[in-house]
Amino acid sequence: MAIARTPLAVAAAAVVVAGLTGCGMMNGFVENEKERSFSTWERAAEDGDHDFAPPEFVPEDATDIRMRMVTGGDGGLLRYSSATGPTDDECVEGSLSGEPVIDSSWWPQTLPDEGVICGTWRVFEADGTTYAFTG
Repeated sequence: MAIARTPLAVAAAAVVVAGLTGCGMMNGFVENEKERSFSTWERAAEDGDHDFAPPEFVPEDATDIRMRMVTGGDGGLLRYSSATGPTDDECVEGSLSGEPVIDSSWWPQTLPDEGVICGTWRVFEADGTTYAFTG
């Protein structure tokens, strides 16, 4: 018995296949991201995982540090609390052009236009918390 292939059936099958492919692709992205949190700068610095070493601009009094990084690639999010601003001499005020390549539930929904540029990191403060992204 032959199966009739109407344009609608073919389109529906394509949507299902694309949806399944999208799930597989999304899982690939999630698998390429790691997230860690540390209570203090010292704990993050002592951890030994190079991907999660605090960037130079993070002050030593930083607490409640949370990082989400792309593994084997370029991109990351960072959040911390501190009474001190970015401490690296290389940091300069500037435009925060671009958007993060990854997202997280703790990341702010809107980004300011201006902030501080510290190497490849774009840094800003929101509601008393410092945020940064790269990639």
